[in-house]
Amino acid sequence: TNLTKYVTAPIVGATTALGAFAITSANTADELYDNAAKVYLSVEDYQEWAHACQILAVDQSQLQKAFVKTNALLGDIASGDSQKVAEALSLIGLSVEDIAGLDTDQAFMKIRDALANVGDEATRTAVANQIFGDKLGAELTQVLSATTEEIEGLRQEARDLGIVTSEQAEIAGEFTDAVDNMKMSLRSVGYELGAVVVPALTKLCNI
Repeated sequence: TNLTKYVTAPIVGATTALGAFAITSANTADELYDNAAKVYLSVEDYQEWAHACQILAVDQSQLQKAFVKTNALLGDIASGDSQKVAEALSLIGLSVEDIAGLDTDQAFMKIRDALANVGDEATRTAVANQIFGDKLGAELTQVLSATTEEIEGLRQEARDLGIVTSEQAEIAGEFTDAVDNMKMSLRSVGYELGAVVVPALTKLCNI
């Protein structure tokens, strides 16, 4: 009895808590993977930018929009429809060739660095609005005005603090998919049981 009370119960409680923590962590990692995939970033890059946004007090959803626009620019270049892209990039001293073939993270960083070198804040905001649209120049002021060293420092800080790797996120995704499949299976079993039990209950209610 004493062993059960003072040893077994705490172990069961700790195991339950650990399991809940693991499930929560898996869901978080899976969400990171999904969000990163939406803007064609690696899980690692996504977390680094998320950390930079948090420190610089920038709404992460606004940065997401900038990444979406960056991908659109890269798509236009790849398809040969680059005239408007070239005009926008020329405002910050870049050419289509400067970002052609780069991935999303590299292209955005290239554009961001060029914008950071624009001395006048109002001009920087106006040009950023023209490149990214949706008045993102104003929303991303802190990110766009920071020096390259500051951004790289924040990204390194995220890595030093510890981030979820792509491999870990994929494992978490497989686990959450398995949990979802199990929930669907259990729901199906519930429907089958209901189809059998409900008619009998209905007869009881009508007596």
